[in-house]
Amino acid sequence: MLSFKKIASCVLTAAVCVSMLTACADSSSKDSGSESSRSESSGPKSETMHKLYVRDENKSDEITVIFENTSSGETETVEMEKISENDDYATFSCEGDTALYNRVYITRNGSKNLGVAFNKYVSGWSISSYGLIPYTEGEELANSFSFKTETFDYKGNKKEVYIWTPKDYDPRSKEKYSTVYLLDGETKLSPDFSYAQNNGCWYAPASVTSMMSLSNNKAIIVAISNLEETRYDELVPDIGELLPDNTFNSNKDGKPFCEFVVNTVVPFIEKNYNVYTDAAHNSIGGGSLAGLESFYIGMEHPEKFGAIGAFSPTFGALYTSSWKEYLSKKKFDDNSPFIYFYSGDAQDNEWSAKGMIKCLQEINYPSSKMAYTKYPKGMHSVPYWRNIFPEYLEAAFDKKVAALEGKPLIDENETIPYYDTK
Repeated sequence: MLSFKKIASCVLTAAVCVSMLTACADSSSKDSGSESSRSESSGPKSETMHKLYVRDENKSDEITVIFENTSSGETETVEMEKISENDDYATFSCEGDTALYNRVYITRNGSKNLGVAFNKYVSGWSISSYGLIPYTEGEELANSFSFKTETFDYKGNKKEVYIWTPKDYDPRSKEKYSTVYLLDGETKLSPDFSYAQNNGCWYAPASVTSMMSLSNNKAIIVAISNLEETRYDELVPDIGELLPDNTFNSNKDGKPFCEFVVNTVVPFIEKNYNVYTDAAHNSIGGGSLAGLESFYIGMEHPEKFGAIGAFSPTFGALYTSSWKEYLSKKKFDDNSPFIYFYSGDAQDNEWSAKGMIKCLQEINYPSSKMAYTKYPKGMHSVPYWRNIFPEYLEAAFDKKVAALEGKPLIDENETIPYYDTK
């Protein structure tokens, strides 16, 4: 497959327009592939309109957002309304259409922030010294999260698993929760965790809390440790030779690690927590090598995981021919996992993600079971994965990304560098 070089990292109603004149102003029409502003028109309010909040520690005078569809390139510019201000921050709000857009860029004082996910599960984003952080409007911004640590034996060594439960989780209740499994667990939960301090934090609990506040979805997070000294072995499956120009060596222990997750961690969670045990309520994901291994685990055990999150995945560490041979032995049907792919630019495994999508298309993996989002200037680092994580939650829980439905995954005529056609 692709050569791997490690980079360890609407029309709206008159009623809506009246409210938007004070909340999210602008006028004009939308054009595919170009930026436009909101138009005034009559008609019923779209059920897919969703309010977005931005909390700004800098207390800017004004904030403008650009909604975008990452597949079609369609954009819409909206000026947010400042709805409150205190000694610590100012809060702005506006509305966007989740059926049209899946990303939003926040601009304050002429400075454009990184793009972040936009969907019905996103309450708000906070502009803070930590970067852009997901938060739930009406609640205090959480800068750290408590979790429980469980230690397991794995191949004679200790393997730590970190378990976060929502604040309303009651172990005595019969209410069931979904489980979001994440690899490279040290970076997923809280920024005051030592590893996350050096590598950045996904703030996954903040995104799940936001989703729970806006839906009936309830979930816990299980983050599994993959330390720097072992992850190159644990997160690479033995399905073929590594490409010769890889910048790391691996014992390719992805299979035993996969079985540890499925046969040790998952049963422990199902025994000790109020969680569903069916695949529809379990998902697994990660970034870089963890995206590769998450994909492998999901392909090996579709009976356990109904969704996979492959963020900037390093599929290109192995030949396409090896992947095709491996995948050709699998049975793909309505029970196959929904696969969410994300990548940045060419230096962020764009070729790797697109190559796997092409590979899956060639072996007839259901197209309705995949979604792909690209960030044109995205880098191989945690802030980009954190900012897009709420879109993965939409994919994991809805088995779709609403704004991308009906859009092509990749350009059929695009030549993907290093794609092995053997």
